[in-house]
Amino acid sequence: MILLGALGNVVGDYIANGLKFLFNQNAVPLELFEMDVTDYQESLRHRRKLIASKVRAYYDQCNKPKKSGCKSS
Repeated sequence: MILLGALGNVVGDYIANGLKFLFNQNAVPLELFEMDVTDYQESLRHRRKLIASKVRAYYDQCNKPKKSGCKSS
């Protein structure tokens, strides 16, 4: 089904924003849309950096006083 006009733009923007959100939550690089199979290793390098950034942010947040949601052992 092809959506035309303003409704199509709204739906398209909603889907695009949702996809960007999901990619961000799962540490998937947005550049993936511009890559092909020959860029696989490059996409993995990008993803490793995103994952490292998420892990670093999590532990930085846990090191702040009185933050809930971080498990201590």
